[in-house]
Amino acid sequence: MSVTVLERSSGLSPHGDSIMFGANASRLMDRWGVGDDMFLRGASKGGWWLFKDQQGRDVWQGNLDELCVLLLSSGALE
Repeated sequence: MSVTVLERSSGLSPHGDSIMFGANASRLMDRWGVGDDMFLRGASKGGWWLFKDQQGRDVWQGNLDELCVLLLSSGALE
């Protein structure tokens, strides 16, 4: 299966943001058998992330690629 997703724009661009799927759409992707693949292809492209709270204090920082692989392999996302 091949899918092309385009956003509303005046033209194609190599720059982009993200596409977010809600919980119901994610469950449907899992039911179709593409949830893990989408998670690995999309969510794991973050590299190094730093999360801060509303006051600007560090909450978590780390390699999102490694975290995603760890969560998938541990079964924590099932």
